[in-house]
Amino acid sequence: MPAGPLETIRFMIEQWASYPEASSRLISAIGIDVHWIILQYVVGLPFIAFIAQLIYLKTRDRFWLDLARKLVKGFVIVFAVGAATGTAAEFGLILLWPNFTEAGGKWVYFPFYAEIYAFIMEVVFVYFLYYGWGKVGDKTRLILTMLVFVGAWYSAAMIMAVNSFMVAPTGLEPGWTPDQGALYDQGYPRISVYVPPEIAQALDPEKLAAAGIVVRTTADGLIEASLPIKVTYRLFWEAANGYRIEDSILWGLLTEEAKQQLAGTPVSEVLDAIMNYTLEVYDPLLYTFHSPVWLASVAHTIGAGVVVSAYTVAGVYALRLLRGGGAGREYSLRALKFALTFAMIAIVVQGALLGHEQALVIAHYVPEKLAAIEGTTDQVISISRHILLGLPERLVAFLAYGSFNAPLPEYDEIPQDYCSFPGAPVTECRPPILVHYAYYTKVGLAVALALFSIYAAAVLHRKGELGKRSLAVIAASPVMAQLVSTLGWVVREVGRKPFTIYGIFTPAEAANPAGPDMLSLALIGIYLVVLLAVLAWAVWRFLWR
Repeated sequence: MPAGPLETIRFMIEQWASYPEASSRLISAIGIDVHWIILQYVVGLPFIAFIAQLIYLKTRDRFWLDLARKLVKGFVIVFAVGAATGTAAEFGLILLWPNFTEAGGKWVYFPFYAEIYAFIMEVVFVYFLYYGWGKVGDKTRLILTMLVFVGAWYSAAMIMAVNSFMVAPTGLEPGWTPDQGALYDQGYPRISVYVPPEIAQALDPEKLAAAGIVVRTTADGLIEASLPIKVTYRLFWEAANGYRIEDSILWGLLTEEAKQQLAGTPVSEVLDAIMNYTLEVYDPLLYTFHSPVWLASVAHTIGAGVVVSAYTVAGVYALRLLRGGGAGREYSLRALKFALTFAMIAIVVQGALLGHEQALVIAHYVPEKLAAIEGTTDQVISISRHILLGLPERLVAFLAYGSFNAPLPEYDEIPQDYCSFPGAPVTECRPPILVHYAYYTKVGLAVALALFSIYAAAVLHRKGELGKRSLAVIAASPVMAQLVSTLGWVVREVGRKPFTIYGIFTPAEAANPAGPDMLSLALIGIYLVVLLAVLAWAVWRFLWR
């Protein structure tokens, strides 16, 4: 029998609160989401303006050029706000998680570096486009608009390279497969690294095997080691705490001769040698881009920005029509018809194609998150299992693994401490079951929004008008779309423990040991929320006028 409502709520709260650095994680969530709410318009609005200009070049109907101009004006305002909130989010990274760049900077520096050029590209072409709108030809204006949205997408791709690497790093071997089931008792999840020959010679093969470390030689003659993440987490913890090799778990893996040679060596030196060698094998500039979830994550992120932007445009013109529309009523109807049709297509593509690809890679590489998303447990009231009678589980099994009868990872079969190691506090390693409810709320809202969009677009194209109730729903659709998008980020981020790298290091290595107290963090959180409200109101009033 599943747990009751009170037990479900208690379980969720206690589990989420048990995660380390709760206050810093909460402030990070607020700061990042404030930026994400704005950032989606930077990703989506210039693309919609580009499409409007393409239609103008084909039809020479001035309506499309005027609509594109309005979209660009709105984008420029939002872009400035996005730059400000992005700066605040980066300060949050530096202040709350200062050790992240020290612990993982050598892997993620290039996407961050490349993102600077994406931002420069955006800034340059945004203002070329805005101030040169009436001074350049139609095709030049189209190219400038394209460069603006390409710059925004390029920026998103670089940020998502870092985020994807943190979610599922290069070399990740998951702890569950549909063919073999749970592999946690065999030392999975694992991280695959390449070991320099001089270090490989110092390691005892029998001791490595006893520790669950699999060593193999590749066709290129490279020595590849598959390390249980309990080992990798432990090594990074030792390096961060100044351990020397004789006090490390490495000591028990060395040959007797190597022990005499390496005694007194800091663990950080050995770890750096292994990770630097691994970087060289992959190419330091491309290492993060080998994350198995990167491409799907980039596409899904861009899709979210386009969907939210389209619904916001539709919502604005629906609100104008609700207020009478005035002399521009016909203009507002045409703009609404375009934006609603665009939003309808975008949300279907986002859910059926891009969302599917995102879910597919998560199902294969982060099965713990899939188990949490689907709520495959009786410890709580599972929407998929107890309310929808397991039908979503069978559908997910088919979409992910090609068979309705394929087993999904069971949440209760995942050891709570699969990432814990002796010497450090035992922590809940599984993603919190909270993401199950966030995911199904998101999906429910998205499906409802998509179905209503199809209905409203059909009525609008057939009759040329919509009733006040339908217009009111469309006017509220930007909030619904933003909520769907935010819940998507909750599903992705909650349980990953921000500014850590899965299987490599934990919040203990990334967080600020002298961070602010709870009261200070609460005041910062309130300030960020108030700032968002003021910015949203100011932007809205400016755009409306």
